[in-house]
Amino acid sequence: MRLNSLKNLPVFYQPNAEIIGKIDHVVLGDDFQILYIVLEINGQGSKMIAHEDFQLTSESMVINDLGKLKSYSYGEEFSVYDKKIGDMVFDQSGKELGWVSDFLLTQNGKCVWGVEISAGTIPDFISGRVEIPLEKISWLNPFSALAAPERREKS
Repeated sequence: MRLNSLKNLPVFYQPNAEIIGKIDHVVLGDDFQILYIVLEINGQGSKMIAHEDFQLTSESMVINDLGKLKSYSYGEEFSVYDKKIGDMVFDQSGKELGWVSDFLLTQNGKCVWGVEISAGTIPDFISGRVEIPLEKISWLNPFSALAAPERREKS
């Protein structure tokens, strides 16, 4: 699941089987865990919900307790998403692989397992975007990263 694909997903309140709003944006911590998600709740404006209080599927966010929704006022946020999207990624030899185009979430949708790298429209169309596990990426400065080489198992 791509982090960017969460925007505008419906928010489903399970106890009464109702769509109560949609996802506005996700805030990631420095540890690449989802801190909270900001929601647009029908008729109530913006609310936020902590990572432990929802379930994500590819089609919706599911919540079971409206009491877990907290007031959200637009303030300064320091999300890793905003800091790292667009960072250039290089391999060990200095070859430019592309830029970080999105983050990839674990199956439960609680944290990031990898990054999606775009090399541009034509290379992406021909070869597809590259997915690299987070543990193979090193951010050595604020604007670019180094991707560790893939290790191959000997047969």
